[in-house]
Amino acid sequence: MATTTTADRVKRFFGIEPDPIVDDPAFYDDGSYVEEEPSVKEALFALFPTVPGILRYLHELFPFLGWILHYNLQWLIGDFVAGECWLPLTPSQPKWSN
Repeated sequence: MATTTTADRVKRFFGIEPDPIVDDPAFYDDGSYVEEEPSVKEALFALFPTVPGILRYLHELFPFLGWILHYNLQWLIGDFVAGECWLPLTPSQPKWSN
């Protein structure tokens, strides 16, 4: 990184890192970047689910899977009673289901 421009020297004097020189053929002299088009194989490969993606989906679909193994069984009776108390309050047939 042996740039000798005055701007780079001033940047170094003030402790600022000078802009890196890009030796990538994808960058043109005007600083623009040209991205390669993906192939059909790459595009189809991106559509297939990955194992971490499947596990994340299942965890979002069934959130209790994250805490069910750490559930305090002493709370089970209290949770059951709380659920039973609210059960009669739920309508068995909503009015709009004629």
